[in-house]
Amino acid sequence: MTVCQPYAHLMFADPAELIPYGIERKRIENRRWPTTYRGPLAIHAGKSRAWLGPDDAARFPTMIFGAVIGLVDLIGCVRYDPGRGPVDFSRAGSFAWVVGNQHAEGPYCFLLDQPRLLRQPFYVPGRLGLWPVDVPEELLP
Repeated sequence: MTVCQPYAHLMFADPAELIPYGIERKRIENRRWPTTYRGPLAIHAGKSRAWLGPDDAARFPTMIFGAVIGLVDLIGCVRYDPGRGPVDFSRAGSFAWVVGNQHAEGPYCFLLDQPRLLRQPFYVPGRLGLWPVDVPEELLP
């Protein structure tokens, strides 16, 4: 899945790197569509710099663009309304931590766990949606 920077970086950043900026590690990716997929997900850092804030390049100088940088586990997908939280708490299950999370915007929150950086990024074109990518075995953490 392609994720724009700095958000892809925030999924894998050392929490100590983020504390000075009051930012949490990103465990939620917001999408306009739901998914039933659960399991490993390769994160591709998009090429665009459109989502960067004025200080992001200085804060996170190791950001990579246009490459698969790591893997996460997609453990859930919750429909979310920022004013109300998960729309259906019975389906939110143990994901009540989404409420009030600084990265939760919805309308669908993809819930991520176990971030693992690759040994090195590998450059491929990004795509919309979930798409298959073969991660070279020698790059796996």
